Amino acid sequence: MKKKRILEAKNAFLPALGLLVLGGLLVLAGCDSSTNPTPTPLIGFYTVTVVQSTGGTISASPNTAVAAGTTVTVTVTPDTEYVFTEGSLAYNGIPIAAGVYTFPMPAANVTVTGSFTHTYTITPSAGIQHGSISADSPAKVGDTVTITVTPDPGYVLGTLTYNDGTDHTITGTSFTMPAANVTITGTFISDGTPLFAVTIASGITNGTITASHSTGVAATTTVTVTAAPATGYELTSLVYNDGTDHAITGTSFTMPAANVTITGTFSLSSETNHSVTVASGITNGTISASPFQDVAAGTTVTVTVTPATKYELTPGSLKYNDGTDHTITGNSFTMPAANVTITGAFRLISGTNTYSVILLQVTGGTISASPNTAVTEGTSVTVTANPYSGYELKSGTLKYNNGTTATLITDNSFTMPAADVTITGEFSLIPIPVQSISLPANIELIPTGTLQLNAIVSPDTATNKTLTWTSSDSSKATVTTNGLVKGVSVGTAIITATAADGSGKKAECTVTVKDGKQLSFTFEGFNNQTIDLTKSTNNDISLSNTSQSPLQITLVGDWNSIGWYVDGEQRGSGSSSFVFDLYNSAVGEHTVTVVVYKGIVPYSKELKFRVVK
Repeated sequence: MKKKRILEAKNAFLPALGLLVLGGLLVLAGCDSSTNPTPTPLIGFYTVTVVQSTGGTISASPNTAVAAGTTVTVTVTPDTEYVFTEGSLAYNGIPIAAGVYTFPMPAANVTVTGSFTHTYTITPSAGIQHGSISADSPAKVGDTVTITVTPDPGYVLGTLTYNDGTDHTITGTSFTMPAANVTITGTFISDGTPLFAVTIASGITNGTITASHSTGVAATTTVTVTAAPATGYELTSLVYNDGTDHAITGTSFTMPAANVTITGTFSLSSETNHSVTVASGITNGTISASPFQDVAAGTTVTVTVTPATKYELTPGSLKYNDGTDHTITGNSFTMPAANVTITGAFRLISGTNTYSVILLQVTGGTISASPNTAVTEGTSVTVTANPYSGYELKSGTLKYNNGTTATLITDNSFTMPAADVTITGEFSLIPIPVQSISLPANIELIPTGTLQLNAIVSPDTATNKTLTWTSSDSSKATVTTNGLVKGVSVGTAIITATAADGSGKKAECTVTVKDGKQLSFTFEGFNNQTIDLTKSTNNDISLSNTSQSPLQITLVGDWNSIGWYVDGEQRGSGSSSFVFDLYNSAVGEHTVTVVVYKGIVPYSKELKFRVVK
């Protein structure tokens, strides 16, 4: 069935009303507008635009107001695990030479493009014995990875594999790099050459000795020896014995064709005398040591502790450190073969002094403490926070301050320090959650039409009345953060307003967007105004009540408040748009009136039209 023509207008009639028809839009003449001038680009200068690629960044310099002939330098910076793809760099599709990354600026704007390639690591596994394997890392997918295999003397390669999540046997000494990090491993087997053992002698004291090889060692293998003296000692001899002692020079020797035993000797360091230092920063007493200079290992060092008045040494705090803390028992210790530092702490003798608990006045509640006067150090002080009605104690704010440090009070109590303290806290209003949100159940719009939804949030005393607006289908209708709905295309969308206070309360409004006609007229000046589309017989403008499309009327202008009326009955308020549903509406003349306030004076605008079958 052919769709009826909804709105008919003839040019001879509309100018008489002061109206213009622009692309089906009915506009009242007399509206003034201005536009900003378009900036004029600099003549003879051009821009360089860089298209970024995954895996790194590309930049060009200079890139704005570039004169033709200028040399443009392109810098490529791969991300971790990426390399630049050589040959991919181009400007306006013209390749840039690999490794050069410069080009002369043509007399035109240019676009620079390039790409990066993901790389993966190759890691030899730990613990490979009787040889070593290595490979250049990282590598790209598809690269041929060549493994360098180095057997120890008397050994040959047995197996070679790589693992990218699954073990793969390597044929030869190379493989094709997969799209994953890989671990390579290998085994080495004897080639029949006689093999021997390396043993560390027992009974070595004041240090340890280890060797890089232990069993299955062929002659001519390089054996690395590591000697680690204890604190205050040094290595004085290192030999291996294959039936005869051989001094080891440096940290390795060449394996003979025999089993060998490695031994060594550690002696007190040539720096036999050491120093005793008392740590700085000790307060409320003094600590001294004798002797304290050029002290030989094994010497008895006497420690003298002198507390200040009303103070005593804190039990367990007197220690010396030679790299490790050692508690000093009594008043002496035996000097180790190392420099030492003595530390200790003093505390106020319990019950010597009394202190006060000061309570600051706060808003939203009261704070009390017991005891709060003549309190001795070490006493447990109980703190009670009493919020007023509608308030609560703010978490993490109840603290006591000894004049230098604020300490959080936990479990409503604290131990009194050796100082007066001040107790502070904060009370805050208990949040009032949103209990309900109200929205119109249904609204209708045409494409590009707008309507402001005004949600009612209850209770009015809710702490946070902020709403989050969403549309179930933004291809049909959109909504702004303030609830302004705009029709996009014919269809239905659900607009949801959700409370932002975490209460989970929400409300929904179904928006139906219909293919309608739009009439727009301008609020021009503070006067009443009528647009009458019903008077002409030769230039009839009529609307059909069989149309499924609504009629949207939009007011453009500056106003403080607004109300919409149809044939004298109020149909809406607060929005610059109004939708008149033509379908099954009464045949005859209708008047849509919009009443607006500019200040305290109301003005009305009327649109009269005829509805036909």
